[in-house]
Amino acid sequence: MEERKTKQKNALNKISKKLGKFFSAEELHNKCETEGQNIGIATIYRFLKKEAENENLNVFECEGKKIYSRSENEHSHFTCTNCHKKVHLKTPMKIFKELKKQANFTLEAFQIEIAGLCENCISKQAQ
Repeated sequence: MEERKTKQKNALNKISKKLGKFFSAEELHNKCETEGQNIGIATIYRFLKKEAENENLNVFECEGKKIYSRSENEHSHFTCTNCHKKVHLKTPMKIFKELKKQANFTLEAFQIEIAGLCENCISKQAQ
């Protein structure tokens, strides 16, 4: 069964493509308002859910919130266990070549959370 193409879906599709690499439902909602589109947040959540189900968006968890991306298939963080500083990381794909040798798989998207001490906290502990 083919989905109906509505003005709201068309607007959401167009506006979501203008956003950065990662965006939240709230950011999409704000951008809609800025562009004069009166679209409720519940409609936006339904749109994002359907786009993810149709594999048009990747969904990640960032600081306890869902974020979405049309262009990125990875999202990785390092979080300091002492000061809680968070750094976004770009994960080298060569890591997955080795993992693929261990368990045959096709990579579609991933998220990695790494925890440890940041350079600043390591320096403070050494003093």
